[in-house]
Amino acid sequence: MKLDLRTLAERSVFEPLSFDEVQSISTSSKCALIRKIIKRREESQNPVLGDPSVASLLTLNRAFNISSGFYEWQRSRRQRLISQFMRPRNRHILTCYRNWDRLSVETRQYILRKSVNLHKDIYIDGLTEKLPYSYVFKEGAYRRTKGGLVLLFGTFSGDLNTGSSIITQYLQHGELIKNAREAFCTAHHEATHLVQHHLSMMYHKNEIPLSHPLYQEASYFHSIDRHQANIPSHITDAYNAQPNEGLAEWEGTKISNAIESLAL
Repeated sequence: MKLDLRTLAERSVFEPLSFDEVQSISTSSKCALIRKIIKRREESQNPVLGDPSVASLLTLNRAFNISSGFYEWQRSRRQRLISQFMRPRNRHILTCYRNWDRLSVETRQYILRKSVNLHKDIYIDGLTEKLPYSYVFKEGAYRRTKGGLVLLFGTFSGDLNTGSSIITQYLQHGELIKNAREAFCTAHHEATHLVQHHLSMMYHKNEIPLSHPLYQEASYFHSIDRHQANIPSHITDAYNAQPNEGLAEWEGTKISNAIESLAL
């Protein structure tokens, strides 16, 4: 029996969807359903006690399966990246990390860009072509939403039509990049989304065959992009439970901690 995604989204506002009913639908349909639930949730004027829509989003996040092979691929690329920081041409990143408090805001921005570009190049090496991206720093980290005031450290957006993308890291008068560990964690979190975007584009352009070990994850990243199925950060629990966010948070933290260990 074909599931009606609109009906499921409508019901999710009043009662949580079960794992059994969402597990069997395709990755693309799951992402489409996430988008519909978010839209229906925003339209609802009388939220039900306990907010079943959040429980439904959590259930959908659990229904995505990231393969052990992908975790191993990400780990092996991370090890390559960490070893690169020790090479003479990249040691200035470690030197700057060690002297972070003495650097100007502009120098910190330059070093974060260098570190992220190294991350991107190593992770996509031998996988796909490099896609154009911008890395910008902006004020305005605080956003007012229906859930209250939200602090944004960084954001990522990619365009499936052009392949281009933008990493934005927020300054808030320079304060958000004063702490080196936090600054690099944010930078490499967003760089992980940049790598995910490259995989999404591989799927979009039919450049990744079904037999490829990263095909499943490329399909997932592409479905998120195509359906704009990113859960807003003010829906905290569901936002953090997204596999793509979990992968980025894990990677950003691991890389930042490794840089700190090498530098200090």
